[in-house]
Amino acid sequence: MQLSRYCKTLERNGVTSVFHSLKPEPFFLPTSEWQKMFESGNWNDEVKEIMLENGLLVTDSSADEKYRGRIKSEFVDIKMVPILYLVLTKNCNLSCRQCFQYERHRQKLAPLPMMTIETAVAGIDSFVRHLKHSDGSQQYKTQIFLYGGEPFLNWNVFRGAVEYIESLRGSTLPEDVEVMTVTNGTCIRESHARFMVAHDIRVALSVDGPKEVNDKFRVTTKGRGTFDCIERGLRLLQKFGVKTTLSVTITPSIASRLVEIVRWAHDDMRVEAISFNMIGGSSFDRVASMTRAQYDEDVTTSIIKAFKEARELGLYEDRIARKAEGFISHKFNAVDCAAVGNQIVVQPDGRIAYCHASEEYNGGSVFDVNFFVFDDPGVAIWKQSLPINNELGCQDCSAIATCGYGCFHHVQELGGSPLEKRDEQYCLHNRRTFEFLVWDLFEKTQAS
Repeated sequence: MQLSRYCKTLERNGVTSVFHSLKPEPFFLPTSEWQKMFESGNWNDEVKEIMLENGLLVTDSSADEKYRGRIKSEFVDIKMVPILYLVLTKNCNLSCRQCFQYERHRQKLAPLPMMTIETAVAGIDSFVRHLKHSDGSQQYKTQIFLYGGEPFLNWNVFRGAVEYIESLRGSTLPEDVEVMTVTNGTCIRESHARFMVAHDIRVALSVDGPKEVNDKFRVTTKGRGTFDCIERGLRLLQKFGVKTTLSVTITPSIASRLVEIVRWAHDDMRVEAISFNMIGGSSFDRVASMTRAQYDEDVTTSIIKAFKEARELGLYEDRIARKAEGFISHKFNAVDCAAVGNQIVVQPDGRIAYCHASEEYNGGSVFDVNFFVFDDPGVAIWKQSLPINNELGCQDCSAIATCGYGCFHHVQELGGSPLEKRDEQYCLHNRRTFEFLVWDLFEKTQAS
């Protein structure tokens, strides 16, 4: 018998955590005890039983490759498209400096195309075709995002798309299909809120924190602050009971202050969920007041502290909570971003992309019934870049199970190829988060 390639350890304060990096279910023992057994190769009966059960001891390397191959076949090599982004318009009434959509930063803003109801219907039909041609049973919840720009600028199509989705529930769309929208909140009216609660539409409300930090970068096309309008939209949503998450972009102003932001979200904004979004790629340059390295370090540390604070307050913090849920259930997170053929993005003119961050990812059309996004060559490249496939050090990383790569687009924006470079910002975040989850589990086992 030999140690699996994926047998990994973490050590802290005289305690060693031992786990299989592809299916981490850590067990803990004194470091001196582990080192003695590791050096001699003589495992006591209890430890040996645990290690055999968890695949930490194998007859040869073929057992490792067999397990890795199973993960690939179950989570990576399949054709599975459970997510639709319906981009109702690229127009927006704001001009946020950190926005990743390059259209927002042109020298002269001119109106961009609005999606028609015919295109929206064709986009939903294309999504239905993708669902029909997906492999096996759905492993992920079917989700439809009504997206922008600012989607409420195209309200008639927004409403028509929702009504068409409702007509397909329980037939060509699953009964439990989840419909969400991402909005800056400034256009929301009472009639919008009533409609959304009637159709159980969830809202991600974009805001960058309290007024003094939000209004630094999240501004109108004339440079005016937006917080008061955003808060007015939130209060309307709350008045009618619309399920709302704050989607907070972490500008350098709040990079080390996320615990404060969590308390503000809970105490002042009175929401039950918050999602943090790190700034990467070329977007960082438009708001930079520190180096990328310092920003990444501050954000990585701050998000973990914010998660712990949110947990104490009963506030759901999405970014780390999703990793924690997978860690607890011992589920391998093969893909962090669905832009590896697990989503279709329908542009306002009906073109289909696999990522909504740039026009360069367009590869088909909703009017082409023979086009499927999982056959796009760009998807194949990004899929090959996933940690379970590549050898950029990822195969031997102790935190591979909670990774899924990060943002391919950000790497390409900075002049790299995902096949050759990692998303270093996300890599740091994932490794630190994994270590936190391991030792958080240890503290809980000690407490019990």
